[in-house]
Amino acid sequence: MKAKFYLIVCICILLGFNTLFGQKNEKLNKYLEMFNIQYSMPNGYLESDSSLVIYNKSGHRVGSSVYKLIAQKDSIAILFRFNGPIDTSKNLTGFIGVDGKQFDPNKNYRPSKTEYTTFSDSYTTKIYNADVSGTYNLQVSEKNHILNSGEKCKVIFIHKDNKVDIELFYFYNKSSEPQLNKHLKRTRKMLRFKN
Repeated sequence: MKAKFYLIVCICILLGFNTLFGQKNEKLNKYLEMFNIQYSMPNGYLESDSSLVIYNKSGHRVGSSVYKLIAQKDSIAILFRFNGPIDTSKNLTGFIGVDGKQFDPNKNYRPSKTEYTTFSDSYTTKIYNADVSGTYNLQVSEKNHILNSGEKCKVIFIHKDNKVDIELFYFYNKSSEPQLNKHLKRTRKMLRFKN
């Protein structure tokens, strides 16, 4: 009788662990599958399947992340945001900067009122197998911290026509700023469209 009881307890514990750990990165995996993206977890980071709201300096909501990496050695957090699927079926007009013409949803990756730099087509294709990629600096909220006060944020954006816009938010502070380029290089090949 005792043996059956212990067997049932062990099975319940194993099923509980499988359920608990089977749900890990559920949101990220949903997006990876939906948009046919290959993800390679970089070394030196802890992962978290968390939703965080990202605010700019003026307090406006930039978006919500679905996944987060935390550097184990430096004070750097990388938040993943997916904006898609891109719907090109609607006749969208009336957007700022299009002068009454139809808005192209495939241009939505461009940050408004923020200077940005696009990477070369060859780099974008080689690294991400995407149509456009680039970077900009996000002026972050002083009230809504991801790491701590005084943080900064560099954003890498990746765009695949008619599919999705991806933004990777690299939050860092003054002490981790010298290591930022190391983290950008270490993680640049972690996301790639399969086709």
